[in-house]
Order: sequence, then structure tokens, then C-alpha cells
Amino acid sequence: MAFLILCLPRSRSAWLASYLNYPLARPPQPIGHEVLTECRSWDEFVNNYKRGMWGTVETAGAMLWQNVRKEMPECKIVLVRRPLIEVYRSLAAKGIVADLHVLAEMNAILDWAQNDPAIASVPFEFLSEPLVGKWLFEYLLEIEWDEEWWMRLVATNIQVDIPGWQKKANGKKDVYRELINDICRRSLQPPGPLN
Repeated sequence: MAFLILCLPRSRSAWLASYLNYPLARPPQPIGHEVLTECRSWDEFVNNYKRGMWGTVETAGAMLWQNVRKEMPECKIVLVRRPLIEVYRSLAAKGIVADLHVLAEMNAILDWAQNDPAIASVPFEFLSEPLVGKWLFEYLLEIEWDEEWWMRLVATNIQVDIPGWQKKANGKKDVYRELINDICRRSLQPPGPLN
């Protein structure tokens, strides 16, 4: 069954996508990371699932939760929650001056999503706990936990290429704004545009 993980940036999203991209899954269960940033519309995002994507981890997709719940009710949604100030400081440590207003809006949308009883939420600091790793693996992949895979990945520091990510994001601001507006138009209660 499909899944979607939502979190703020610097919440171990790249690591989580790598951990859940279990190479021994049969049939293969491809997991995406930041798939939304490659899309121009909601339909394009959903088509990734139709083409075989099992799940994705998104840091810029907080607003997706309503549409997913409405149009893909079978899709499991998990939130990874890291305190906003920690996210901001982590970005700053990497040389990124984040727009605190935008981060706060995304965080508020995740707070709102967390109130939905069908959505699971995991504190960021628990991602290194074996029981949480086991639960995420079995709940989202629907296969028995591979503890050896967990042990190998939990000690691995997996990060995105921050300068490359920032350059790409800056070049796609207009496309991203259009995408967010498309998603918000389809939402039950649009949270307002993110600039």
C-alpha cells in the first residue's frame, strides 16, 4: 500500500528514503525523495504512484496531506516532526538563510495534519531508535523488518547536496509556486499560498 512521509527540511528525509528503499523487497518497492520538486501539478505527483512508486519522503509537501487523504485514502501518511527552531538552525549551519515565515507556515500545516487520527507522527529524535525503525519498515513496506539492514543504515549519515539542492530550488521557484497553488486549489481547506 502506498505511503507518504512529510517533514520539514533537515529532518533526516534523505536517510529515511534510503532506509526504506530496501533492496531485497520483492516485488521492488521504489521509494522517492523530494519527488514533488520534480512535478508541475498534483496530477503529475500522483502519476508517480501509478507508475509504481511505493512511497516518497517530502520536505516541501506539507500541504499534500489533505489531497492525499481525499484522493488516495488508502495511502498511509506519516509525519516526522522536528522542532522548527532546530530546523532553522540546522539549515543555517549549512549556510542556508531560510525564510522563517515559510518554514513556520509549513510547520503549522504539519501541526494541522497531526490532528488527523489517521496520520501517524514520529518525533525526529526517535528515528535512531530500533523500535521506531522496525515499525516504520513494517508499517510502510509491509514486509518483515531486516535488522541487519537497519544496523547498516542507522549508522550512515546520508544527506542531500545542499548547494545543488539550493541552486535547483532557486531555478524552479515559479514552477513550485504554480504547483503549490494547484495543490491548494484542490484542498478541502486551502492553508494559503507559500511564497
